[in-house]
Amino acid sequence: GLLLGAADPVAAGMLTVRLQGFTGALSPLLVAAAVLVGTVTVAGVLRLVAARRRARVATRLWDCGAGPQSARMEYTATSFAEPLQRVFDNVVRPEQDVDVTHHRESRYLVEAVNYRLRVPDRVEYRFYRPVLGAVRRWGRVGPRLATGSVHRYLGYGFYSLCGVLVLLVVTR
Repeated sequence: GLLLGAADPVAAGMLTVRLQGFTGALSPLLVAAAVLVGTVTVAGVLRLVAARRRARVATRLWDCGAGPQSARMEYTATSFAEPLQRVFDNVVRPEQDVDVTHHRESRYLVEAVNYRLRVPDRVEYRFYRPVLGAVRRWGRVGPRLATGSVHRYLGYGFYSLCGVLVLLVVTR
C-alpha cells in the first residue's frame, strides 16, 4: 500500500497546488474541468433559448425581403462598372462620344441620340506593344547573330562567361 500511495499523483501532490499563506489547496485540473463544463453548459442553454425565440420565415433567396425582383431592379454590367469607372477615371481614361440627330423642322426636337463609350486597353498600348516591338526587333537581329559558325558561338559563350564573372566581382 505504501508503494501504491507514493505513485498516486493526487496523493503525491502533483495535481494540487498548496497555497502559501492560506489553509487549503487548489487543483488546477479540477478548476479547468469545471470551467470547461460550465462554458459548455452556458453555451448549450443560450443556444436552446435562442432557437426557441427565433421563428424561421421562408423567403426567396436574394430578394432582400422586398419581393421578387423585376428587370428594372436588377443591375446590368454597365451600371455595376460605372461607379468603378468614375473612381478610376484618370487611369482608365474612357472615350465618350455623343451624336445627336435633330429633326429637320426644328433644332430643338431630337430625332435620335447615339452614345458610345469606349475604354481603350491602356496596358496593351503602353506595355505589350512596346515589348512586342522590342522582341520583334531582336527577332530581326537574331538571324544575323546565328550564322552557323562554331567559332562565333564559342566567342559568344566566352564573352558571356567573362561578363558574368565581371558582374560577380563587381557586385560582391
